[in-house]
Amino acid sequence: MVRIPMISGYTKVGDPLYQVFYMDVTEVTVGQFKKFLKSSGYKPAEPIDWTELVI
Repeated sequence: MVRIPMISGYTKVGDPLYQVFYMDVTEVTVGQFKKFLKSSGYKPAEPIDWTELVI
């Protein structure tokens, strides 16, 4: 994973406010993730609506 600094706003004097998040370097498709969940036996607390995940 890589650290991604993102400017989320500015202070009253104009200094940037950073919100850091991490992103994996390997892209995973919805289909790959769905296959992984099925093979791992993971059961989410609420059902996943796979149509909402497609951009």
